[in-house]
Amino acid sequence: MRLTKTNEDLDDVYIFSIITSENDLKVAWLLNQNLNIHLSRTESIHNKMNLPEEGFAVFIYDNENVDVFCRYILIQNRRKNHSFFSSHPKIDYFFILMGAFFSEELEKIKHMLKGIDNFNAVIPVKPKEIKGYDMLFIFE
Repeated sequence: MRLTKTNEDLDDVYIFSIITSENDLKVAWLLNQNLNIHLSRTESIHNKMNLPEEGFAVFIYDNENVDVFCRYILIQNRRKNHSFFSSHPKIDYFFILMGAFFSEELEKIKHMLKGIDNFNAVIPVKPKEIKGYDMLFIFE
């Protein structure tokens, strides 16, 4: 599996931070159920220090059933007192949307995410607010 950088200007990248005590499989299941997507687990990724050893869970769904390609990525950010993006150590997960979304679609997704009872908070994040945002990886 090859890792590549996302498009450098990140115009079509939208990020929601999720705070929850749920495990990675449950979070992916909740997103699948509420957003009618099909996130599936891929290989784990590691931070610069390779801690924890097992890495951070990643789930991806590519929506190829629309006129414009969209990719949904769930990245586990906290695991065993370590964080993938060290600039946001209190965020449990980042839910990343890549593709051309209308503002109405993004508002609907945000509203649906905030309606999931198991999520304590859902906060939109600009990619450049994340230290190391240029290392948001996508899997090909």
